[in-house]
Amino acid sequence: MRAKYATGIITKSKLEIHPIFHFNHNRIKAHISICFVALKVYYELDRLLKKNKVELSVNTVLSIAKTVPTVRVKVGEDTLTKTLFLTKRQEQIRLLFEEYFWGIANKH
Repeated sequence: MRAKYATGIITKSKLEIHPIFHFNHNRIKAHISICFVALKVYYELDRLLKKNKVELSVNTVLSIAKTVPTVRVKVGEDTLTKTLFLTKRQEQIRLLFEEYFWGIANKH
C-alpha cells in the first residue's frame, strides 16, 4: 500500500495498519479522520526534527518520550508541574518540550 504525501512516499512500514471493524458510516469516517490526523502529526514532528537538526527518527523520539515523567503537585489552589529528564536519552529530546520548538510564542 502506498500513499503520496507532499514530496515523499509513505510506505506501509511506517504505519501500523489494521482492519477496521466499524459498520456505521460515520464511525468509519471518524476512524479514517483520526488516522489521517495522526499521520499529519507524525510528518510534522519529522519536519521539525529535521529543521532543528535532531538526528533521531520519529519512532525513536516517540519511544523515548513515553519514558519521560511529568510530576504535578497541588499546593493550595496552585498546581506545580515539572517534566523530568532523568536519562541521557531523555535529555536528547528535551527541546521538544520547549515552546519555541513548536513555534509557540512565549505568553509569559
